[in-house]
Amino acid sequence: MFLLPKKEFEVSFEGTPLEKYMDFFDLSGKLLVYFDLDNNPLLLKETAKVEREIRFWHNNDLKLIRLADIASQAIDIGKTISYYFPHLYGMTIEQPPEPTQAFLDLCGYTGDLRSGYIYMKYYTPISVIPYTGEQNKDDIYRFLSMHKDTLLFESEKRIVPWPNDIAPSRYSEVIPKEQEDMLQLSKSLNDLPLEEKTKTYIEQIACNLEQIKETGQFLLALPILNKLLKGKTSLVQKELSPIVLDTDYNITFPKYPHVTLALSALTKAIYVLFYRHPDGIHLGELSQYKQELKRIYLDISLQNNYERLTQTIDSIVALESKAIYPHLSRIKSALYELFCESIAVHYCIVSSGKDKDLKYIPWCKENLL
Repeated sequence: MFLLPKKEFEVSFEGTPLEKYMDFFDLSGKLLVYFDLDNNPLLLKETAKVEREIRFWHNNDLKLIRLADIASQAIDIGKTISYYFPHLYGMTIEQPPEPTQAFLDLCGYTGDLRSGYIYMKYYTPISVIPYTGEQNKDDIYRFLSMHKDTLLFESEKRIVPWPNDIAPSRYSEVIPKEQEDMLQLSKSLNDLPLEEKTKTYIEQIACNLEQIKETGQFLLALPILNKLLKGKTSLVQKELSPIVLDTDYNITFPKYPHVTLALSALTKAIYVLFYRHPDGIHLGELSQYKQELKRIYLDISLQNNYERLTQTIDSIVALESKAIYPHLSRIKSALYELFCESIAVHYCIVSSGKDKDLKYIPWCKENLL
């Protein structure tokens, strides 16, 4: 059972938008965040001793973060964040001039304390414990003693509303339809392996986000994100962009600035073919699209060896050759390097749930039919 803090620790926190970032950063525990608007080096040094004792009491259950430590570090979140929110591609993501104040403002803190600890649970600020020196040490211990049972033994079970694109470690008890649809699309791509370089890239993105989380940098990243994602009530709702195919066969996404799907000529020709047939193409009937695919490939590649071009297309449309599958994997890999899975699957060439040989692009089927 959660114990309310004594009145002396109560503080006014106005409505905070922090909760919407909870699942994105995959944090479900408790935080004790030290802030000092005056950046007093002596206070910062004193807190180190206090925090060693706190860690001894609470093991790893309570995460301790000092804003001063991370404010001095460079936060390079642009590439990582835009992978999950591609409409931020190309935007300059800079730390606010007063990062600690920006974080307190985001928390909705209306008090007049210049330094202290904010106790947070599930991204919800609960209490502030003043800290202006050694004399406040007992206040911190007393507060934590009041909460010790909660901090150590409270169940961490939560309902996760969106599949964790980062490193899934928790499972949802209730799966919304949007998530269920995405999982079905993802499942239909299981027979298309990602290229090794794509796997490495995704692992690096995941590692970067984990580092932002573990170092506590996410706390100072939140005011930046909140400004960029202003008006967005939830981060679980992915904002999909239309696909635009221009006369030069460039494939772009208008809602995602500076994002272009780069594919080799033959792979792009296959993608364009499926783009032009939003209801899908059955691979058993692919030979019926031979001439159309040949014209597209000729336009894109400017191939002057017509005989060789014809042989290439003959191989692609022959179902028994399975020559099309490496291209489907390359399309998947290219999209997974641009976007997180929950976005990328909508632009891949996927299989119908009822017939794995019926292939289509989900966004096209939903919007171009």
